[in-house]
Amino acid sequence: MRSIGVWVIAVVIVIAVVAAIYLLQIPSEKTETSYAATTPTVTTPAEQTTPATTYTTQTSSQATPTAPAQKEVKIRDVLGREVVVKVPVRHVVAIGPGALRLVVYLNATDKLVGIENFETRPPRGRDYAYVLRAKNLTKLPIVGQGGPDTQVNFEAILKAEPDVIIMSPSLANTPDEVQTKTGIPVITVRYGAFDVNFTELFYSIKILGVVLGREQRAEELINYMKTLMEDLNRRTAEISNRPTVYVGAISFKGGQPFTSTQAQFPPLVLLNTPSIADRYGVKLGVHIQKEAILKEDPQIIFIDLGNYINVAQDFNKSKRLLLFLNCV
Repeated sequence: MRSIGVWVIAVVIVIAVVAAIYLLQIPSEKTETSYAATTPTVTTPAEQTTPATTYTTQTSSQATPTAPAQKEVKIRDVLGREVVVKVPVRHVVAIGPGALRLVVYLNATDKLVGIENFETRPPRGRDYAYVLRAKNLTKLPIVGQGGPDTQVNFEAILKAEPDVIIMSPSLANTPDEVQTKTGIPVITVRYGAFDVNFTELFYSIKILGVVLGREQRAEELINYMKTLMEDLNRRTAEISNRPTVYVGAISFKGGQPFTSTQAQFPPLVLLNTPSIADRYGVKLGVHIQKEAILKEDPQIIFIDLGNYINVAQDFNKSKRLLLFLNCV
């Protein structure tokens, strides 16, 4: 019983590390980008002499007595694109799944000048959205629909007048297209592959720390996540009596039903605990058969809170799924 109690405590802790990443799942695109030691490529080429590549540290003409001086730096984003921006940025918009979440985590919401319509929904299942509500940021001008594979609203973004566009590469438009059509620097960020390799996530946090003037916060956030992962491993590595577990309604390009799951689900991997989906090799975006869930008869079931309504509707439609009510 003690080992089960420790396991349950660990589940609560793991939510702080990875649950946010899986509330809105987007396929990771393969890239040749290298993230050596997750150190962002940030250069200030002020000493170069070739006119086409000369960038100098500048104080903006709009600077106030309390505003820090801006300087031009070249940043390599997660797609390997080199983008010149003036940092720290004063006004931004974050578009595409996950982009705004990272701005919130970095405590940089004071720089937002617009928000996607997707982010004005009730915050259930989106922890960062409670911050948006508390700070009344859902009243900012709408700069697009939001969500995976949606079109960028160029007119709305231009009207908001951001200095930089922070973008997830999962939108219908490419970052180069957005940058060309708006004339505004575009920095791409993403969470990376859906496993316990958080290299791209940490890299995204670091480059955003530079862009937003939140370098210290970025380091604190990354170190905190690493500390939690180490703690989870310490607490769970030696547990011998583990319950059988199923994780359902995992988001993938938006809301999904109860049968949406994933083998090697990262929160469970961090808990050194297998899922019944592991036995079937279920990939993210592929649903497991209901009969398989019934056959495995899991002792504990976790559900993505953001998809609770979908699950409730499934239960109402299928009497067989009511068998799980005592497990959820």
